[in-house]
Amino acid sequence: MSPELPAYRRKRREAPLAFFRGFLRAVWRDNTEAEALEQWRQKVELFPDYAEDALYCMQQVLASPPPDLAEILSDEGWLPLYHDRGDEIADYSFEETVEFVQAMHARLEAIYAERAGS
Repeated sequence: MSPELPAYRRKRREAPLAFFRGFLRAVWRDNTEAEALEQWRQKVELFPDYAEDALYCMQQVLASPPPDLAEILSDEGWLPLYHDRGDEIADYSFEETVEFVQAMHARLEAIYAERAGS
């Protein structure tokens, strides 16, 4: 971890799962996908350090995903992941859940990169 980061940022990065949980509450909870992405754009524009730390922490979570990742997404971000097959509903597998977070990270990182390029 970079020693030149301010203490509040080091603290975020030292507890990536806790910060990821807070990120889910701040950006995804009670929002549609479009609203969440707009929340993210605002975070990137107004609080780039927050956005950078969120991406870092999400990457750390993905490096060693907790077994209850689906529950974390559902509880903290109100993101229940399931397949509606008409006559049944099936939860995402662990692998599908990780892939969902990977895709989320890629989209958020692309938005962050757009800002950096402007």
